[in-house]
Amino acid sequence: MKNLFTRPRRKSIPKGILSGILLVLVLGFVFNSALAAEVKLAWDANGETDLAGYHIYKGLQSRVYTSSVSTGKVTSTTLSGLEAGKTYYFAATAYNTSGVESGYSNEVAYRVPDAVPSTWTITASISGSGTISPAGTSTVANGGSLTYTITPASNYKVSDVIIDGTSQGPKSSYTFTAVSTNHTIKAVFAPITWTITASTSGSGTISPAGTSTVANGGSLTYTITPASNYKVSDVLVDGTSQGPKSSYTFSAVSANHTIKAVFAPITWTIKASASGNGTISPSGSITVNQGNDFTFTMSPDSGYFVSDVVIDGISLGDGVSMTFTNVMSNHTIVAYFVAGNQAPLADAGPDQKVCEEDPVTLSGLNSIDPEGNQLAFSWLQLEGPSVQLSDPTSPTPEFQAPVVSFDGASLVFQLTVRDTQGLESADTCIVNVTWVNDPPVAHAGSDQTVHEGNVVSLDSSLSQDPDDGIASCSWTQTGGPAVVLSDVTSPEPFFTAPDVTMDGTALVFQLTVTDLGGLKSQDSCIVNVSWMNEAPVADAGMDLAATSGNLISLDGRNSADSDDGIASFRWNQVSGPPVALSDPMDMSPTFTAPDVSGTTVLEFQLTVTDLGGLCSSDQCLVTIDPPKVYEVKKDWYVIKTTYKRFFRFLTIW
Repeated sequence: MKNLFTRPRRKSIPKGILSGILLVLVLGFVFNSALAAEVKLAWDANGETDLAGYHIYKGLQSRVYTSSVSTGKVTSTTLSGLEAGKTYYFAATAYNTSGVESGYSNEVAYRVPDAVPSTWTITASISGSGTISPAGTSTVANGGSLTYTITPASNYKVSDVIIDGTSQGPKSSYTFTAVSTNHTIKAVFAPITWTITASTSGSGTISPAGTSTVANGGSLTYTITPASNYKVSDVLVDGTSQGPKSSYTFSAVSANHTIKAVFAPITWTIKASASGNGTISPSGSITVNQGNDFTFTMSPDSGYFVSDVVIDGISLGDGVSMTFTNVMSNHTIVAYFVAGNQAPLADAGPDQKVCEEDPVTLSGLNSIDPEGNQLAFSWLQLEGPSVQLSDPTSPTPEFQAPVVSFDGASLVFQLTVRDTQGLESADTCIVNVTWVNDPPVAHAGSDQTVHEGNVVSLDSSLSQDPDDGIASCSWTQTGGPAVVLSDVTSPEPFFTAPDVTMDGTALVFQLTVTDLGGLKSQDSCIVNVSWMNEAPVADAGMDLAATSGNLISLDGRNSADSDDGIASFRWNQVSGPPVALSDPMDMSPTFTAPDVSGTTVLEFQLTVTDLGGLCSSDQCLVTIDPPKVYEVKKDWYVIKTTYKRFFRFLTIW
């Protein structure tokens, strides 16, 4: 490289002399004392023949040189006495034998590093309760090491170690290695603490609530207070029952904990029972929350009434319900039932099928009064073309069937019977007046036995109509505790069986189907809701055959009940000309076969009820044939009826 600077000295050097000098820093500094260092420089050799040597210039500012040394013709030299931490600038010149000196070569600069001390200091400090060893300021030889031991005080912990302001996390010791600078170390100590989390279940408080912090080895007391009408039923510490307590103390705490106060209502027991034919609901031992009200309902059996209600041994007289208010102690209640007048049982007779203008007789003869008292009768037409009853207060009023259209008409009558003490009962029957259209046949499905809570479906799918088809159906509950049907007009409505006592209960449903012509038919089914009591099994006996005028005996003797026994029998005529049973509540009642003009079928239904109130039904058929002497009359009746209808048909058209 050519020289960048030239300056004349005493005598010019021919152009080209000393060309090519390049100054190079070839060696770093070496300290030779605590305050001085040296540096080695090298440069390119000059090829001039009269070269005498080289000067090396130095200074503390660029291009401002304060001293120089001559090196002779060598191309390197070592300069000493340099001060640490200062920057030096160097340039070289060449001179010939005549003493003429060239301009400066390129300049190089070099900063002498700071002097490396022979020792360093490490300053230790603490925050909180504990020690660090060694403490205070320690001296460490350059490149040496030093280990610190960090010890927390009792019930304290090392929460952090900070080196030169930077967190190192909690440590029990720390070592500085290859020390080449000053350092600081700070040990931070914090109390050892634990958390106790408090919670409650039920109505009450625990204090302190939520999460509390406790120093290691410390203690904390909790106060547990139930709400009004509540009590402490348990205290759970770390999930383990400690029993009911009003306070709890954690001592010498050395771990996290939980405490849960469980509160429950203060309760009292009311023992309820019944004596006689009736029930009290609910019965048995009833638990009542302190301060609450509770009501008991007394339900006498049919024909019985509440004679007295005794609470805690004190008679309070009769009543159908009794309420304990603001219960603050245990009690007893006993309901007493005695026999009384029972309501009569109305029976409006079988549904009938007649022709227009036929004489029709309604029959309430099978209505009964349990006490055998005389009954008053009252008939009322509910549906159909209006007819005139011969005597609405007679057990057997008569009327003439009205003239009807092709579809016919359904006449619905209601019979109400009243006993001598004013108790009443009602029943209905249907009289279908037909011409061309035949009435439907309702079928309410088989009797069922279910359990409380069951979903029960009723089924009318076996109902049928011989000609125009069924237009609608309707369900009505006629017995048992009321339930809610999903849809009273559905062919298959459903409901949820109610809760029952050990005896169970019987629900009775009546199905009414109507055909497209408006004629109707009814049928009933029983749904027994059982618990402990088993339902009875009704047996109406074999189907029978007889001739008009014969004495016929129905037979329910094979009916049975597997547990508590049969309490009552009840016979009803379902179809056919009405007959009077000797005793509709007898096991085997009798009747006289009616006069008929042709083979006629009478259907009877037997319903048996066990001592628990569950029911079962069965049917039997009795076929009645007329005596031989009535064959001519029968033929004449058929001819007369056919002629009358044919003549009316021609008249209409």
